[in-house]
Amino acid sequence: MGFLDLDEISEEERLLREEVHRFALEVIRPASIELDRMPAEDRVKPGSPYFKVMKQMKKLGYHRIMVPPEKGGINMTPLQRCIIFEELAWRSVGFATALGVDMIPFTCTALYGGKGAYEELVVPWLEGNDYHGCWGVTEPEHGSDYLIALREEKEVVEKMGKGNVVAEKDGNEWVIRGQKSAWVSSAPVATHCGLHAQVKGGKTLADGLFAIVPLDKGIKKRSLQRCLECVTIRKASYFSTKFEFQSTMLS
Repeated sequence: MGFLDLDEISEEERLLREEVHRFALEVIRPASIELDRMPAEDRVKPGSPYFKVMKQMKKLGYHRIMVPPEKGGINMTPLQRCIIFEELAWRSVGFATALGVDMIPFTCTALYGGKGAYEELVVPWLEGNDYHGCWGVTEPEHGSDYLIALREEKEVVEKMGKGNVVAEKDGNEWVIRGQKSAWVSSAPVATHCGLHAQVKGGKTLADGLFAIVPLDKGIKKRSLQRCLECVTIRKASYFSTKFEFQSTMLS
């Protein structure tokens, strides 16, 4: 298999690259510099440059690129999606990361959820600016290696042990307990989390589930200011904080 030559792109792809390149240069870069110079607590307040830029990206439809067209998304090739993220990250890895993790709870719901979940979660996210997502994967004992649960090599998965966040079935609901790490990107501004959790009684990370968790009840976001101050907007993942789940109930 040969490597993809990004210099040999179609006219449509070239125009897309120029459009996103210009947006990243004129909008994202100045906003990221401004955010870096702001006090930590001001970065997450309504009306901050963060929310303004995210709103502009949604207006351009960038949040729709992984959603199927029949469910409100945009029909794009893998290369076109890569062009968008590459150009956004060129001026701010933070904003590119923020866009990516924002997609996870709602895109997964669009792909795998039922009609009720789609109407409750995906439609408001697609059409409005009140819902923001994050990705709850990293833990005190597991970073991105949590994704090793997707590996087929059983012995490799077993070496990673169990997850720190545990989900237990209770009738028609799931009870979630445990803690995610202090680098859950975009967590301080998120309304919903795409959460990886260990099923109680499971022996490895592979014995888990993925849930969409509203971040309003039974969840503590710890050390917010300290975590905000330890990252920069231009170079790192946007805002991070720690999640602690205290008997959070999901139906």
